[in-house]
Amino acid sequence: SGTGLLGRACLTGSWPCGTLSPTAWQGTLTMKHVRLLEFALWRLARRPWKNLALFSIYVVIVFLAASYLLYSAGLLLEVRETLGNGADLVVQARMGGRAVPLPPGSRDRVASILGVVSVVPRYWGYYYDPLTAVGFTVVSLPEAERERHGAGLEGRFPATEGECAIGEGVARARGLGIGDDLVMTDGNGVGRLWEVVGILGPSSSLFTSDLVVLTPKDAMNFLGLSTPLDLAVRVANPAEVETVARKVREALPGAFVFTKSNILATYQAAFQWRSGLAQLFLLLPMLAFAVVVWDRAAGLSPTELREVGILKAVGWTPAEILEVKFLEGLTVSVAAFGLGLSAAVVHCLLLGGPLVAGVLRGWSRICPQHRLPLVLDPVTLVSLIIILVAPYLAASVIPYWKAAAVDPDSAMR
Repeated sequence: SGTGLLGRACLTGSWPCGTLSPTAWQGTLTMKHVRLLEFALWRLARRPWKNLALFSIYVVIVFLAASYLLYSAGLLLEVRETLGNGADLVVQARMGGRAVPLPPGSRDRVASILGVVSVVPRYWGYYYDPLTAVGFTVVSLPEAERERHGAGLEGRFPATEGECAIGEGVARARGLGIGDDLVMTDGNGVGRLWEVVGILGPSSSLFTSDLVVLTPKDAMNFLGLSTPLDLAVRVANPAEVETVARKVREALPGAFVFTKSNILATYQAAFQWRSGLAQLFLLLPMLAFAVVVWDRAAGLSPTELREVGILKAVGWTPAEILEVKFLEGLTVSVAAFGLGLSAAVVHCLLLGGPLVAGVLRGWSRICPQHRLPLVLDPVTLVSLIIILVAPYLAASVIPYWKAAAVDPDSAMR
């Protein structure tokens, strides 16, 4: 019945949207394109359930892909902003692939290198908490690190022995607030107690969620360190960072020296690996979408081929037929892309990306739960368009381009 309606409408010009017969165009060229768009929308409305199912799959694919890209970009932006104020170099000694205390006198040898502005020793280590079955990072933050991670701090940093500041993840896991006591067991099996005087704010929780900040003496005693585990080095001229790093390696043979760019590259590699792992969750819907696109690109059904023949028989040109099909695919693509991208922005910006955060950020009980900044750059948009929109448009137009060259009489038969 659809083919009969199409044929009668073409012959009589009695379209629901007005006169669309190519032999009866009355308006300007712009009006012609408007009428073609109306016809494309009418064709979509003729098969509502089929097109709605395709549209729903399209929206879900755009939503998931955009959520992963937006969340990954937000993570990397926050890492860059946080590391931007950090040390230019980090010097460590390693054994068996793990950081070990630096040899005595390492700080003085690094500080004597020309171009070094400051050398700050850092004491840190890991503590497994049997009460919550998660790991904490015990640190003694120097003043520069306190300024960098102190944004949104509730309370203050520890000033005397027996005091501590904790990350919001530690506070959440232990159910602690300011004024409560934090109990941990040292390497000798002796319980140690600290008063919580500060809770690090959510704005820096990507780096501070699992921290327990102690005074230098408390950190050394609890972790059993007599010398620092690493040195945070600042260089006067950023252009000389690599030169100073080479001189540090010469002054401390066997030492590992990490520049700020090295650390950023490590974070980026980790997020990209996790993002690649997350793409596995897109596999099934992407396969479903690929099957739909392949089905559309494989060829036209007899009904669709008959419609093309009728349109050509009543005077439509191949260019007009292709334009209608292009407008039909463009309408579906733009609507699905806009709806899916909008849902992804709401998901990541307002809700914190709960569907992707566990894979990209981690799934520990003390993982940070704050919302990341929204990064919607042209590269992300172009990538999504190339991956999702272009193949669908091509699959919509190519079969009709082939069918438009078929003789109308053969197509209708």
